[in-house]
Amino acid sequence: MSNMGDPKNHIVAIELDTTFDEPLGDINANHVGVDINSLVSDKAEKAGYFNVDGTFKDLLLSSGDSMQVWIEYDSKQKQLNVTLHPVGVPKPKFPLLSVEKDLSPYLLEYMFIGFTSATGALTASHYLLDWKFKMNGTVSDINPSRLPKIPSSDHPESQTLKRILAISLSVSGVTILFALIL
Repeated sequence: MSNMGDPKNHIVAIELDTTFDEPLGDINANHVGVDINSLVSDKAEKAGYFNVDGTFKDLLLSSGDSMQVWIEYDSKQKQLNVTLHPVGVPKPKFPLLSVEKDLSPYLLEYMFIGFTSATGALTASHYLLDWKFKMNGTVSDINPSRLPKIPSSDHPESQTLKRILAISLSVSGVTILFALIL
């Protein structure tokens, strides 16, 4: 962690965090954060979404319910929006969190997009079920009926602990769908 904040890192990350790590400034054990060149979030909000009437609805990231996340960056407005909602619910009008920041100093002409996960003391499986990317535009919503089936666990005792979290991310048109089995 000695190079956290180093401008040479060129890292922009969206964290879907189900653990509380006080030294990193986590707000709780169920939040979404924007991390720029650091493990410490520039901004974080408890997981949830704004329904059609603007009311905030909590979501539990480890609930086993399918969820979709859109990550959209408008380079002209210098605004990064992260929107979370259950799969099957239309994309909310208002994002869960919004960060006004010029990301050009952190992004190079050629970059990698990657996925990582950590479970701490828990045992979990993570699946990428759907992912879309588009520059300077938007992507279509996911079709849940076209998603692949998540493999069942080989361990009978884990059946009662099974949790599936499907998440779809959209980064200026990037849509990703994850599944987490605890």
